[in-house]
Amino acid sequence: MIQYSGRLFRLISGIACAFLVSQASADSIKIGQKAEVGSWQLRQELTTDDRGRQSAQEVRTSIVGEEERDGIAYVWVEMVMQPYSIDKKGNQKPSGDRTIIKTLVEKQLFSGDIANVFNNLRGIGKEMIMQQGDGDPMAIEEGGMMADTLLKSMGSEVSFDFKEVGREKVTTPAGSFDARIIDGSGTMEMKVFVKTIRVNSRSRQWVSEKVPFGIVKYETESEMDGKVSKVSGSVIEYGSSGAKSLITKTPQKLQIPSLPFFGG
Repeated sequence: MIQYSGRLFRLISGIACAFLVSQASADSIKIGQKAEVGSWQLRQELTTDDRGRQSAQEVRTSIVGEEERDGIAYVWVEMVMQPYSIDKKGNQKPSGDRTIIKTLVEKQLFSGDIANVFNNLRGIGKEMIMQQGDGDPMAIEEGGMMADTLLKSMGSEVSFDFKEVGREKVTTPAGSFDARIIDGSGTMEMKVFVKTIRVNSRSRQWVSEKVPFGIVKYETESEMDGKVSKVSGSVIEYGSSGAKSLITKTPQKLQIPSLPFFGG
């Protein structure tokens, strides 16, 4: 049960963090993206741990549908993450299962500011559908509220600040962009068993309204227990139409286990 619950928590918190990274603008600076159904972007991400070991993943983020519930407009945001291993010669090959996370979020979220999004996980996921590899997809109602509850049950405290510091032209495999530069820094604390974990992070992101979800390029550095890891990524392809969900099976409702082993 503990192993299963831990994996579930990583998936739930992952969608929150990943969605925020892909949307991040600045405190009191509007995200300013249109939530167009069919729009998508593909980015490549490189992670370097404290020992210099590297891994990579491709992340495809798309808007694959829209609907209205109780008078509120929602869109389905789907993230497809494929991990890659990197050998000593720098060659990459797929490693591990592909993960798909499809989340129903309020459409107005795309015109909000990052501070409000970051501190309101309930707004991130009205419903989530997750699929690991070729397994059956699992549906979670009120997924954002669950993520919020999980973090609170762990005594989690999140504090991040973002600010726009200028503009510059950046070039990625997807083209050249006149991008806004957004710097961010902050901390996240949580208690697991009897240990308090504190992560200090700082980031720089380049954002353009030409690209769905805004993100063009990003660099992040995180420190935990004196160990520093780095993540960098950039968009390699994007489009304004054609995105469709890769989840084709009927989702099964996921039964949520209790989590007594997290500190509150």
